[in-house]
Amino acid sequence: MDKGLAFEPTAVHRSHDENLLVAGDTSGAVKVFNYPCLTKDAVPTKHRGHIKEVAKVRFSCDGKFVISLGKHDRTIMIWKVLPDPSIIGATPFGK
Repeated sequence: MDKGLAFEPTAVHRSHDENLLVAGDTSGAVKVFNYPCLTKDAVPTKHRGHIKEVAKVRFSCDGKFVISLGKHDRTIMIWKVLPDPSIIGATPFGK
């Protein structure tokens, strides 16, 4: 990635089964990584929902959902975690 184009992570949380890592960043993106990330340039599934910075991200106790809170837009988003054989990701709940 070119210098200056990466957004800094603002919140991270590991799933209870220790298979996934979710991160929110300063752009408002929620990214889901396989855990552990074995390379520095691991490719996440990236989802947009918040206008700017993500304040908090957490997996639900059962690991089926990710909850993200927007710092500037004051929204709470619930993302459903969907396993995929090639990539594991999340989609907004209800879609």
